[in-house]
Amino acid sequence: MAALSPLADFLNHSYEENSLLWRYSYAYNGFLIFSMINLDKRGEVFTNYGKAPNESILTTWGFGLPYSNQFDYIRLKLSLSMEDKFYYLKFMLLNKNYLNSEFEMDLCFKISSLKTMKFFNMFRFLTYQDNLIQYLDLHFNLKNKIKNIPYREKQKSNKDALKVEYIHDNQKDREEYNFDPFGFGAVDLNEEIYFLSRLKSYLLTEYAKFKTTLEQDKSLYEEHKNKMSTNIKNIFEYRIGQKGIIKLYIEFCDKLTKLYNMEYREFERYIKLNQNELKLFEEYINNTARVLMKIYKNDLNN
Repeated sequence: MAALSPLADFLNHSYEENSLLWRYSYAYNGFLIFSMINLDKRGEVFTNYGKAPNESILTTWGFGLPYSNQFDYIRLKLSLSMEDKFYYLKFMLLNKNYLNSEFEMDLCFKISSLKTMKFFNMFRFLTYQDNLIQYLDLHFNLKNKIKNIPYREKQKSNKDALKVEYIHDNQKDREEYNFDPFGFGAVDLNEEIYFLSRLKSYLLTEYAKFKTTLEQDKSLYEEHKNKMSTNIKNIFEYRIGQKGIIKLYIEFCDKLTKLYNMEYREFERYIKLNQNELKLFEEYINNTARVLMKIYKNDLNN
């Protein structure tokens, strides 16, 4: 349970594990704090307020981490476009998983997080176009179940009409489809490049909704933070964190698109020479990009 402790909560935050040990002492009728690391004389003592996003840290402890909080996230609204040529099919599959055509998901600062992987997979599903039917059949054995869905018909203008059509099916029918859009992984190089282009376009649209840029916020924050009220400072810290996540993933889309357009040997050489630059994207590169490049480009070089 999180709670404020007078005086002890003047300590600043650090993610260093086991830096302090807290114990309540009945003998002293109060908290005792033990350091688990050596402390410099007159040096600052830190504590860990938890691995949490800024939203939680702000509401619980009253401060934020404006730069690179690896546990931060931004909540974004995703939607299935009525212009999608597979709208009927995709909506039906979403509905089978208790989702409508619009919903919210979290995109985390940490690219390797489960929430980010689910966001990526859902975004792939929403944007996937070519070979969708083959993919669904290969990975989820759905070809016979979806063959009668009018997924290529002209879209209806009233989305609610479609919702009613599928919302009343029973639990057994839902289970028979055995499809999880959160497990819609990367399987095709061209589709992954398309996914990155659509993701970047989407993120740029979300970023444009802010009235100021990340660079402007950082400049104002650094210039005036010592004069800001606590509330204004917290707002800046929260907003910088949110914008930072969006900018991180725009950078991610640019760098991975560049990598995917290389030949395989050039791809591997670039990664080796730019490990620090690509550090935040390392898990995606190893688990997704390398696999796709080996399948689609390595064979061409041999």
